[in-house]
Amino acid sequence: TVTVGPYSCICSNSTLMCGTHDFKTGLHLCHHNGIVEQGLYWEDITIGEHVIVGTKSTILPGCNIDTGSRIGAHSLVNSDVLPNSIVFGIPARVMGKIKITKNIINNTNIILPIQYIIFNFSLYC
Repeated sequence: TVTVGPYSCICSNSTLMCGTHDFKTGLHLCHHNGIVEQGLYWEDITIGEHVIVGTKSTILPGCNIDTGSRIGAHSLVNSDVLPNSIVFGIPARVMGKIKITKNIINNTNIILPIQYIIFNFSLYC
């Protein structure tokens, strides 16, 4: 299952993979019985609020991308992303943090609104 929070954007040609071959426990089976006997591995992907996933990024099974994070284009996310992080690369690594400023008038966080847009992306569940 893929869960996407409000005001998040998944840009074009991104891939969200909930499942893949079970390389961890089934590797020994692959040598004797072929890849069919290897089995599959499934985990949910969660994308929080105000997240941007850049073009042609890949998110692997079990990854949680927390609120306010940005994933750079062509990145491979293979682990959880902490709130307000800027990550990119293969594999994606934290390259910075987004600084949230406070609204003095009503003491709330100022986050620029992003429309909830999902373009052409692949979903393997």
